[in-house]
Amino acid sequence: MSYRENFVSRIGFLMVVAGCAIGLGNVWRFPYITGESGGAIFVLFYLFFLVALGIPILMVELSIGRAAECSPVKAFTKLAPGHKHWKLLGLVTLFGLYVLMSYYSVITGWILYYVGHIVQGDFTNLQQSQISEKFQGLLNSPSDQFWCTFATLFIACLICYKGIQRGIEKFTKPAMAGLFILLLVLIAKAFSLEKANVGLEFFLSPNLENLEKVGLPTAIYNAMNQAFFTLSIGIGTVLAIAAYSKSGHSLLKEAAIICSLDTVVAIAAGLIIFPACFNYGITPDQGPYLIFITLLNMFNQMDNGIIWGSMFFFFLFIAALLTMIAVIESIIANCCDLFDWSRQKSSAINLLLMTVLSVPIVLSSNILAFIHPLGKGSDLLSLADFFVSNNMLPIGSLLMVIFCTSRYGWGWEKCTEEINKGNGIKIGKSRIMFYYFKYVLPVMILTIWTIGYYQMFFK
Repeated sequence: MSYRENFVSRIGFLMVVAGCAIGLGNVWRFPYITGESGGAIFVLFYLFFLVALGIPILMVELSIGRAAECSPVKAFTKLAPGHKHWKLLGLVTLFGLYVLMSYYSVITGWILYYVGHIVQGDFTNLQQSQISEKFQGLLNSPSDQFWCTFATLFIACLICYKGIQRGIEKFTKPAMAGLFILLLVLIAKAFSLEKANVGLEFFLSPNLENLEKVGLPTAIYNAMNQAFFTLSIGIGTVLAIAAYSKSGHSLLKEAAIICSLDTVVAIAAGLIIFPACFNYGITPDQGPYLIFITLLNMFNQMDNGIIWGSMFFFFLFIAALLTMIAVIESIIANCCDLFDWSRQKSSAINLLLMTVLSVPIVLSSNILAFIHPLGKGSDLLSLADFFVSNNMLPIGSLLMVIFCTSRYGWGWEKCTEEINKGNGIKIGKSRIMFYYFKYVLPVMILTIWTIGYYQMFFK
């Protein structure tokens, strides 16, 4: 196909997959989930489940993509030609990617809006109630949300339009480098604050009192949940990106590096947010609004807050944009394989389609605010997020694990052969390893899926 090419370098492949994984899940969700779940002990649980759950499933998805060398819509039937029903999984993941972009692009648009207005000084010297009003004003404005959303989609699609080497890889490598430089600068600023040690102690020192407040079962589940969702596995994006990689290194090695980069950013976000929160008397368990309302109030209290606020939200925007690029590339590749389109045609059509799909989400906080699909307080954005987070990611991951361990799919022997190709640590072919992938991983995934439904509808 005309759209297909390989990464120039291994580092390019690793940066793109890591950039996909990092996203808002690390910078936005990880800090407030840590705050809600008791701090340092939660972090220890999170690291355990990253190794026990995240890396194995990441290896599975990477192996499918690298072996098939095509997008999800064709990958499963290419690897298991005698079982055509697996094509449905590829089509379902494509549908899930469209749903994901319908709201992720809107949230990224909010961040872009904040970057512009912080740089202009529009949030300077405002009280928290006034900052809340500004955020509500954005939600009430379909036009502001729409144009910011379209801008993020246009940027991401333009990068994908240029291809893997001249577009995605060329942008991602310096963007990731810039991301880490911004992190180091922001960490240095956070550490210089007067009461930084209090926030660091909360984040890094295990505290049984904090654990008792949230409860051990909740902390364990939240850690398992975060370790699973932070890597963006199960929806086909990692599979599609892996199709452009080469077999020079074992996938256990690649997965470990990707997880390490992902975790470094998550921990770094905590090292920025917690010292700052505790220094300015802000509780770190305020949920998603910690970023859009509470932290802006904090930046207003800092010397040169406009500079630090601009840097933080620009960092947040780059992290979200990297995820968008990876997801949109997966969508473009799927359409190229499915309809025999060129990369350029697929990029242009999908820019239009994703823009249209974002409109109901843009309207969900204003004109369509009367729609509460999941009960009081919910909207179309929360419905889309529920579909992706509570359904597509766990079910997609479960089916990929089954595909790689079942004789009615690709099969464990072929999967492990692909995982072990190249230099680096290999996974064993013992029955224990097979049983772990075939039975333990599905049980863990089903636990996440079941408890997610319980918390949504019964708690």
